[in-house]
Amino acid sequence: MKTNFLWHQTIQHLCHILQQQLERFEEMTKLEVRILCRILPKSINELDQLIPSNHHQLPPYCNSNPLNGNNNNNNNHNNSLYEIIKKHQKLIRNYKRQMLAKNLEEYESNIEQNEFLYQEELFNFGSQFSEIQKDQINNLMNCLYEYLHCQTMSKIRKIRFNETIFRYKLLHPCHCRSSLANNNNNTISIYPEAIIKIFEKLFTTKELNLLSSLGKIILFPLQSISFYFVVFI
Repeated sequence: MKTNFLWHQTIQHLCHILQQQLERFEEMTKLEVRILCRILPKSINELDQLIPSNHHQLPPYCNSNPLNGNNNNNNNHNNSLYEIIKKHQKLIRNYKRQMLAKNLEEYESNIEQNEFLYQEELFNFGSQFSEIQKDQINNLMNCLYEYLHCQTMSKIRKIRFNETIFRYKLLHPCHCRSSLANNNNNTISIYPEAIIKIFEKLFTTKELNLLSSLGKIILFPLQSISFYFVVFI
């Protein structure tokens, strides 16, 4: 009777450790999905508040004709403002990346710690039955391994199923969450930006203003009036 109670208690403890481990794994998986979908957690995006609110927006494309020499001072002002804002945004971007890396490391460390406790409990469980014949111990441990393996695989399949649903909800938010999705577009990105040099006449002034207003590109005039740096977001 005492042995049966010990077995039951040990199995419960093993299932509890396993459950904790899989919960951390699911949380880590959701964070990885958010990173892949480019929709970071609110706690990470709130780090944007570390810089002044008027430094979140880069200077818009100049509406006047860039061939007009009277706009040189205006362009120089925009260039200086651009450099200041980019410097602040780089600091926040690096801090966000560090926080995400730290969160992932904490999840991995927690999972490894639970794995250690899990293996330790299994070893202690097997060592308590030295009076039982070796074949019986092997059969007992094999049954326990099989049971725990089935429990693990069942929960992992559920986690993967929930991951698919979570990814779909992130990429296809319902109407009530559309404002939340729009807010994510106004945050400081942690992802690399594509910067290319283009000829001024590749787009018309109207097209450049439209792309800039939509937040699709950031225009940075060079000293030469014939070229622009374009940052695709």
